[in-house]
Amino acid sequence: MALFRKPNVDKLVSEGDIEGLVKALGYEKDSLVHLSARSELEKFGDQAVDHLINALNDKEKFMRWQAALCLGRIGDQRAVEPLIAALEDEDSVVRKCAAGVLGNLGDQRAVKPLITALENNKKIGGFDVHYEVTEALKKLGVKPKRE
Repeated sequence: MALFRKPNVDKLVSEGDIEGLVKALGYEKDSLVHLSARSELEKFGDQAVDHLINALNDKEKFMRWQAALCLGRIGDQRAVEPLIAALEDEDSVVRKCAAGVLGNLGDQRAVKPLITALENNKKIGGFDVHYEVTEALKKLGVKPKRE
């Protein structure tokens, strides 16, 4: 969902353009744009959740990462299953973010997939993902086994 022109977040907000704000999340060239878009989407709350869930499947990893962060800040339980699926994302930053958000959401549906992600991460490496998955499991009341 690459954007060529700098999005005007204020205009998108005034128009109630949630889809436009989601697209602005993926604008990497100016951190103020994607940070502002994330903040505004959080204010839209549950109205933005379905759009953000769709963005978890975007071809751009930056967009997937930003969508996961935003879903975590909104805290809607509809995001649990899509975030569980994001634990298998090809990008380690997206996997790390999804794990952290799942831990914060506190939904027990995430326990088994997080344990599986922890086991899979041992095979593919990545200390950051391993740490975030371990912390998420702790938040969910599971004490991960040490090697």
